[in-house]
Amino acid sequence: MASKDETPPPEAGSITKSGKKKTIWFHHDEAEALRVAAFEQRRSESDIIRTAVREYLCIED
Repeated sequence: MASKDETPPPEAGSITKSGKKKTIWFHHDEAEALRVAAFEQRRSESDIIRTAVREYLCIED
């Protein structure tokens, strides 16, 4: 069993080898728009948020 300090191995199809879990609070309308966009685009909410953050902060892939 891995200790708390170890990152578990990535699962097949994961985007990154490691990551950080963050809790982010959205207003109701923002959360609903995100949910609808994820459904319509057939993407995860996390993927949409990561893309938006990377674009906003000018982080290259």
